[in-house]
Amino acid sequence: MKQLQTDIAVIGAGPAGLAAALEAKRLGVEKTLLLERDLELGGILQQCIHDGFGIHRFGRRLSGSQYAQAFIDQVEASGIGVLTETMVLEVNAERRVFACNKQDGILDIECGAIILAMGCRERTAAQTLIYGDRPVGVLTAGAVQRYINMEGCLPGRTAVILGSGDIGLIMARRMTLEGIEVKGVYEVMERPGGLTRNIVQCLDDFGIPLHLSETVTWVRGRDRVEAVTTVKVGPDRKPIPGTEREVLCDLLVLAVGLIPENELSVKAGIELDPRTKGPALDSAYMTSVSGIFAAGNVAAVFDLVDYVSLSGEFAARGASAFLKGELSASGRDPVEAGENVSFVTPQWVRRENFTGKTAFFLRVKEPAAAAELVCSTMGQVRLKRRRRHAAPPEMLSFELEPAGALLVEMRQDEPSGGPGGQVPLAGRCGADPRREGRVGAGLAPQVRDFPLSFEMICIVCPNSCRLTIAENAGILRVTGNECPRGEKYGIQEYRAPTRMLTTTVAVSGGTLPRIPVISREEIPKARLNQCLQELYRIELRAPIRCGDVIVNNICNTGVDVAASRSMKRKEG
Repeated sequence: MKQLQTDIAVIGAGPAGLAAALEAKRLGVEKTLLLERDLELGGILQQCIHDGFGIHRFGRRLSGSQYAQAFIDQVEASGIGVLTETMVLEVNAERRVFACNKQDGILDIECGAIILAMGCRERTAAQTLIYGDRPVGVLTAGAVQRYINMEGCLPGRTAVILGSGDIGLIMARRMTLEGIEVKGVYEVMERPGGLTRNIVQCLDDFGIPLHLSETVTWVRGRDRVEAVTTVKVGPDRKPIPGTEREVLCDLLVLAVGLIPENELSVKAGIELDPRTKGPALDSAYMTSVSGIFAAGNVAAVFDLVDYVSLSGEFAARGASAFLKGELSASGRDPVEAGENVSFVTPQWVRRENFTGKTAFFLRVKEPAAAAELVCSTMGQVRLKRRRRHAAPPEMLSFELEPAGALLVEMRQDEPSGGPGGQVPLAGRCGADPRREGRVGAGLAPQVRDFPLSFEMICIVCPNSCRLTIAENAGILRVTGNECPRGEKYGIQEYRAPTRMLTTTVAVSGGTLPRIPVISREEIPKARLNQCLQELYRIELRAPIRCGDVIVNNICNTGVDVAASRSMKRKEG
């Protein structure tokens, strides 16, 4: 057994772990060790080739792989210790980490502090009430994402997606672009589980139906999936007899939720929060076990990677303070989830004077419009923040200096029953856009039918503002946007809709058979398929750097396409 010693061990090199390691280095921690079970750093972001990441941190929309690469480059230049292809087997309350890899065998690592950043995992078919045989073709959305985006394999030709979380919506679009017919997305709840902007750009853009209050109950097919049985459900989420129907497909994609990777936490004796399923944290991001901290999706499932990285930085600050002896064993006060708040993390406030503000994260129970976030201590209001809307799929954040027990409320002025917290838009000619169980059908803006005004959802950021575009004598006026980017998007979408192009290209001699690419600017939406076909004819050769231009002026659109991650040459 090989023995090592480090000041801080960070377990997991996804967005939380990378940010935590870099922040620890910035704070002057001499020895930081990053442990990652995969071949390369980046975590789940390496297979997230779609754009929409980094809006808060970088002020622009990056792909997941671009976002990860920005941190990976910093880690590689920092001198932080890194062990990849290393599986952590156990963490104990004495702050020892036991791990293994093929180079060193078993590792016994003595740590001054530990930061857990293992992320989350998907719920599987065993955790859903689906009956039938166990044929090939039942996969989680994350597995399908990896097969297509990293391995270059298409796992089916005709798909049904169960669950309307963001990963399910994103994969509906991705599979459609790759030529897989998506019959529909089925959601047992009465409202979607993902962000409104993803419903618009992933389903509405491609005419993929979303069936609410409907689920999959049976899989048919012995060797390969042949069909699934769907059924409508009532308010009690129980099947309604007589509503069953058979949908032919050879692929069932499960997007039925995420849960924190908590096996190591449980082994270490860490207290879990029954609402988040992850470790309960105090305002220093320390768990119930002294010296062990947690960040990112291992603590609570986030929707924005920017917040995941932010939590990693706060965990590193807590770990650094612990190493300096600045965190005593003093008591703690609770953070209470009040009106229309599902949970808040961190769940505890330390009574000692832990200098500086702490980032808190929460989700609401029900959609709300014109809501007000209110934080108070012993009846004294310490923070008020107005929000035009709030919805359960969206993680909200605020920063506050800890000072006693905290009550967090989302006071709701008016309810909002639309998708993702938005008021449902009227479709063309006043038709109901939710007809036949679809949310937002017909919202893809072919706006020539609306010479005077047009309504749409902005997809620039998760706020998903409801825009109204009015035209008078050739002059456009946009209302409903919270930022200038929304106005720009509304005008562009009205006149000539554009989208970012993200896909993968074949590569030889690299660590993987495909490398993700992204257009430098948005291209006309109508040209997406033509550009994809040109990229499918290309084969690159490793090594490749993130940002290298792959195609100049693709399909004469005036837009270049570049690699959105780096890929080293495969050794041997």
